[in-house]
Amino acid sequence: TPMAVRRWLESSCVPLPGVHPLVQGRGLLRVDAAYEFALGAAEATAPEGLWEHVRYEVSVNGKRGLYLRQPEEVSKVTQHPANVNPKFHEDAPNSDKIGFEMRVALACDEPWVEIPGHMLMVHGGKGFAFSVDPRGLPPGLHHTRIRGFNADAPGRGAVFEIPITIVKPFQPTEPDFPLNGGAPLTFEPATLHRHFIVPPEGAMWADITIEDLRPAQCETKEDDTNKTLALHVLQLMPHQPYRDNEFKKFVSIGAGETLVLSCRVVPGVTAEVSVAQWWASLGASAARVAVGFRGVRPCPDKLALSAGSGFEHVTLTALLRKEEVAPSAVLDKWQQKLAPTSAKVSPLGERDVTPAGKKIYQLVLEYAFDQEEEGDVTPRLGLLNGVLYEAALENQFYLVFDKDKKLLGSGDAWPGAVKVPKGEGHVVRYQVRHDDAALLRGLRARLVLALERTCSVPLAAYASRERLTAGGGAFKARALKRGASCAVFLAEPAADKLPKGCKPGDLLLGTCSYCKADAALPGAGKRPGGFPVSYAVGPRAKDFDKRDPPKVEAPDDRTEEQKVEDAVRDLKLERLSKLEGKPAFEGLYARFLAEHPGHLPLLRALVRHRGALAPPPHAGVIEAVDAIIPLIDETSLAQWMGVNHDLEDPLVVKEKKDMDEKKEILVDCLARKAEATAALYEEGTMTADDLKIALAGLARWDTVEQDKYAKVRLASARARGRAGEELALLASLLAKGGTKEAPPAELHAARARAYERRGWACLVEHERKWALLAKPKGYALF
Repeated sequence: TPMAVRRWLESSCVPLPGVHPLVQGRGLLRVDAAYEFALGAAEATAPEGLWEHVRYEVSVNGKRGLYLRQPEEVSKVTQHPANVNPKFHEDAPNSDKIGFEMRVALACDEPWVEIPGHMLMVHGGKGFAFSVDPRGLPPGLHHTRIRGFNADAPGRGAVFEIPITIVKPFQPTEPDFPLNGGAPLTFEPATLHRHFIVPPEGAMWADITIEDLRPAQCETKEDDTNKTLALHVLQLMPHQPYRDNEFKKFVSIGAGETLVLSCRVVPGVTAEVSVAQWWASLGASAARVAVGFRGVRPCPDKLALSAGSGFEHVTLTALLRKEEVAPSAVLDKWQQKLAPTSAKVSPLGERDVTPAGKKIYQLVLEYAFDQEEEGDVTPRLGLLNGVLYEAALENQFYLVFDKDKKLLGSGDAWPGAVKVPKGEGHVVRYQVRHDDAALLRGLRARLVLALERTCSVPLAAYASRERLTAGGGAFKARALKRGASCAVFLAEPAADKLPKGCKPGDLLLGTCSYCKADAALPGAGKRPGGFPVSYAVGPRAKDFDKRDPPKVEAPDDRTEEQKVEDAVRDLKLERLSKLEGKPAFEGLYARFLAEHPGHLPLLRALVRHRGALAPPPHAGVIEAVDAIIPLIDETSLAQWMGVNHDLEDPLVVKEKKDMDEKKEILVDCLARKAEATAALYEEGTMTADDLKIALAGLARWDTVEQDKYAKVRLASARARGRAGEELALLASLLAKGGTKEAPPAELHAARARAYERRGWACLVEHERKWALLAKPKGYALF
């Protein structure tokens, strides 16, 4: 069996002298000795020959071995239970399991591990207890193994092993700690020096000083070249990936040069500090390395402000040395919380099954959002992100689309930023998979998406609550002696400093640093990465300084009967507007027009109705507009709009309301006529002069260069033979993601036609293919 072959190879290896067991593993492979072990197994009589083909599963407190690293673990004698369970092949007969009985002899090479001498193991497994006493071990890395041998055939090698690794760290009492007792560290290519240190209480970061001891003028050219050193600092925290608590840096250091590198640390947790010379950096070198622990301890170390809290009180204490304190905080991430708009659980395909044949299901969630300005967004699901092999669910994946279902970006358990254009109707689709459909259904309401954007909101710091409340001076930098404390009050941000579009319930995240960095001094001068701070956005307060102009009410001289008639008319018109583009509109419109002839809003309803038909009768739209324009005295309207009026006069206010309504109807009708004329020009039923007249009529009352008149401007450019202007306008509109009146699909088609008129076949083909990508029929698959 594979287990037997592995056991023969491992048992026949020869350890390499001078190389740590954790570096070389089992040692040097010996094929001839492994072959002899295989022959011995073939000659062995049952049951001993059978037992070598059994796999033995070892666990110590639920793990494969014992690893003690932290100070409280290696400062006392500890007892540990070990369990060994034989694992037979799934096709092995029950007679093999019943007949399994092995007398096991236990052995360990190190005196600081105490174990029983023997045990009897049957097919149900066997447990035993052992103790570890690391108190007398010197600082450093120590490793040994508990080996279990078949007492009837000890020469066949160990049938199982329990690895034991002890890290005995240095525990400095002063903030400055030289590695190797201050003696130089010598390096050759690929030389590694490992040291284990416990940062003292109050240490927030470490300044690691590397001093090259080579003379400035070296004897050989090889010794004079810069050496590449690798510095790696690692702390292990429960249920945190090691990358969250590590520092890794490659540096190039010249002869006689001194470098200072800063990294964050957690006090009281063993830190492994490794320094190595890069394997490709030739020649010998020597350096003196020292670790200086620094920092002030904040209490609390995580700040959570909320709207209305006013401030957060932090107490800073310098436990190690004198520090320069100058608090600074900034919120640089804005998280918008989104509930799913759709959540569907469905089975996957025939191939999506577990090895046991169980069906796999998917949960697909959709989150809709708008983007006020072009920028990067990062979709995060806090319940799922950041884990892979330890994840409770099988898979997580997301896709980001625009309103036309164009794919903008994707990501997985470690979300990344996706660039999203300005606009509405963007969608994030998230997929999670599991073989338990009920579990996925239970997640539908729990998975709230945090859509993260960048921002920059500074937080002010004060030395007292009185200064914060009264608006006194901000916190001034000061020296904090060892053992001394001071208070810092961080104020919540002002409402006008919050990001545009920020709503109640959103969360702003950032960092806070308490020490002052000095560019003239080596090292960072403050904790790299700072301390986390958050702010929960609340409702915006009313601007009490802003005063609305006095509201002037125009006198209503209508009779009660006229008011009722006008209200009934307006109600009919409101109901009629909901029928625009539907067959029932025409009959009701004719009845209402007979009752209220010449009523401008009613006449405009016909224009809108014809524009809403599919396809729209452009000639009918122009006919309806031409029926409205003579009813509006453009000369009187222009004269009234051209001068300023006393808006505190009620009669003037009443007249202004009437004139504004007339202008709004006039501009809307002229714009629709220009669009209809442009469409008829494209069809060849109207001339360029007709289009020019329609556009000139609109230009008298509104700015034609607005994006909402894009179709008219494009038709005008074609009518005047200005191909460059037309293509430039199309490119500008497409760069903005199109408009409501001219969506991207129509703009791509218009650009393809523009290329076709000029005979640019290759660009026409490219544009049509790109149009399919810009507006696909459905969402891209996961």
